[in-house]
Amino acid sequence: MEEKTIGAFLSALRKSKGLTQRELAEMLNVSDKAVSRWERDECAPDLTLIPVLAEIYDVTCDEILKGQRITKTKEEAPSVYVKSEKQLDRLLRKSRVNYLTWCIISVGVAVLGLIVSMVANFSFESALGGFFIGSVFISVAVVITAVLAVRSFFAIEDMELPIEKQTSYRYFLIFATEITAAVIITIFAIMLPLTDTIDGIPFLFIEEWVKKATITAFIALTVSAVAILLTYLIYVKDDSKKGRLKKLKVGCIGFTAIAVLINLLIIVICSDFHFQLLLFGDGYSYIDTFIFIRNIFIVLTPVEIIAATIFYREKSKKIKNS
Repeated sequence: MEEKTIGAFLSALRKSKGLTQRELAEMLNVSDKAVSRWERDECAPDLTLIPVLAEIYDVTCDEILKGQRITKTKEEAPSVYVKSEKQLDRLLRKSRVNYLTWCIISVGVAVLGLIVSMVANFSFESALGGFFIGSVFISVAVVITAVLAVRSFFAIEDMELPIEKQTSYRYFLIFATEITAAVIITIFAIMLPLTDTIDGIPFLFIEEWVKKATITAFIALTVSAVAILLTYLIYVKDDSKKGRLKKLKVGCIGFTAIAVLINLLIIVICSDFHFQLLLFGDGYSYIDTFIFIRNIFIVLTPVEIIAATIFYREKSKKIKNS
C-alpha cells in the first residue's frame, strides 16, 4: 500500500464532493491543517474518522485504506475525475446563482432609492432631500456590491478550482460586478437632476427631470459601456486565432455602437430647441450653429459604420492568414 496514494485519493474525493478543506474540517471537528496534512500524506486520519470519511465520500473504509476505488469489473469502475468535474460544475453554478442573486438585491436597493427620491420630490416638494435620501440607498447598494465582489474573489482560492475554471469564474465575477455597478451608477445619474432646482422652486417638475435625467443616464450608460468593453478587450486573455477574431468583432461592434448612440444624442439635442434651452440657458439661440452640427453628425454616422466594417474585414483577413 503506497501512503501517497491515500492522500491523493482523499483529496480527489473531497473535491468530487465540492468541499473545501475548511468545510471538511468543520464536519469532522478537526482543524483544516489536519486535513491538509492527510492529503499531503504527512500523516493518516485517525482510525475512528475513517468510517465518517467513508460515509461523507460515499465510499467504503477499505477503499480509503487502499487509496483507490474497488470495483468488480472494469465497466463498473466509477471515475472519480468525472464525478469531481460534475461536483465542481454544480458548485460553480450554485456560486454564480448566489452571486447574481446578491447583484439583483443591490440593484433593487438602488431602485428603491430612486423611488424614495421621486416620492420626496413630488409628494413632499423636497428635491434635495429626495436626492440625499436616495444617495443613502445608492451607497448601501455600492457597499453590498463591493463586499460581495471582494468575498467572491477570495473564495476562488478556497474552491481549489482548475486553472481554466478559475479563469472562467473570475471573468464571470468581473463582468457581473461591472454590469451591476453600471446599473447602480445609471440610477444615481437619474437622481442627479434633483440637485438643480429651477428659479428657487424646492421641487423639480417632472418634465424637466425627465429631460435632464435622459441626458445624465445616457452619459452614465455610455461611460459604463466603454469601461466594460475595455475590460473585456484588455483583461480577457485568448491568443488563439478564434479568440483574436472574437475580440476584434466585439471591439468593432462595441465601439461603433457607442459612437452611433453618441451621434444620435447630439443629433437629438441639436434638433430640439427645448434641449438646447435646458443645456445652455434661455439666452442661447444659435439655431444655425445647431443645424450645422446636426448635419455633420447625420453624415458622420453612416461613415463611422462603413469605416468600422472595412476595418473589421481587413483585420480579420490578416488574423485568418496569420
